[in-house]
Amino acid sequence: MEANSAYECLNRTPKRHAWMGQMTDVDDEACYSDWDKLPQELAERVLACLPVASVFQCRSVCKKWMSILTSSSFLDLWAKVLLMASSGGLLCFRSRNTEFTTLTVCNPVTKTFRVLPDMLQIRYIDILGMVADRNSNSYKILVTGTTESSVGYSITELYDSSTESWVHHCHSERDCLQFWYEVHAIWCEGFFYCLTMMPISSTQGYRLLAYDMQQKDWFDLSVKIPSNNLRCPSLLACQGRLLLTGKIVVENTIKSVCIWELDRISLKWKEIDSMPAFILNKIHVPHFLVIQCFGNSDLICFSRYRGSQSVMYDLSRKTWHWIPDNNVCKERKAQDTTALDRNNLVGMSFEPSLASKV
Repeated sequence: MEANSAYECLNRTPKRHAWMGQMTDVDDEACYSDWDKLPQELAERVLACLPVASVFQCRSVCKKWMSILTSSSFLDLWAKVLLMASSGGLLCFRSRNTEFTTLTVCNPVTKTFRVLPDMLQIRYIDILGMVADRNSNSYKILVTGTTESSVGYSITELYDSSTESWVHHCHSERDCLQFWYEVHAIWCEGFFYCLTMMPISSTQGYRLLAYDMQQKDWFDLSVKIPSNNLRCPSLLACQGRLLLTGKIVVENTIKSVCIWELDRISLKWKEIDSMPAFILNKIHVPHFLVIQCFGNSDLICFSRYRGSQSVMYDLSRKTWHWIPDNNVCKERKAQDTTALDRNNLVGMSFEPSLASKV
């Protein structure tokens, strides 16, 4: 069901009005209509078609809708809304519930959000990066993507919160930007960085690209990946250092999980540490499963994608520490006998801020 069809259903239902931050209260009894006769499963499917901002607004309609929109079954269905980036106390989500991709920026601490205007041309996102400027209390979002999945070039656009608008930056050759999923670009010392796939004919699986905000273009740094057996690579920016993490897989066996730092003078990756064998054995990650990694300040977190165990690495002290299990996910799994054996954690670093404006 498309989003406008969902709007038609919603518009026939009395509700609290929360447009532009203004709220008019309506008694819970007033919410009764033909809408309330729908089974909850069907109501969830209709509500899941709404953009991110509208879902938050609908939570103000009545207690019943709040219950539906915070239920585990609805949140599972609403998984089409993905967290894409985080910077300066702000989170950026994207949704494909409408005909075109919708981006929403929110501050979870102040409970404020902004639905960004439509991008100029991009319909399918390949790369998304976000950087916040605390001095000006503004942020920028860089998006590289295409108008159609079959075109031979990529388009890069930039959103600036200070002007509340998108601007076109450049066109890039498609064979330089090959992806197997949406890529999170990392901001580090004035540049956005990301890893892309090399052509199938290449012996090296990945290439490191940088985006120059002044030249408004992507360029290949021609940095050799530290191992041809590298799997699940992740880029991190910690204290101004550009880091690479990933697992080394040989003959379907994980030999190690390593951390490298890019030497910006020699443009070479230098290994700074690797996961101890006893931790690697305890995590017990099959070679085909993804190890996700994210970092903030001097801390790096490793975990199996949607797995049950996570470990934190302290860059300054070079120490490893286990992270406690997530009790909320345990309780949910205990209530839902159909849940898989996983804690459903998909991480991204976040630094709360009361001052950050959307």
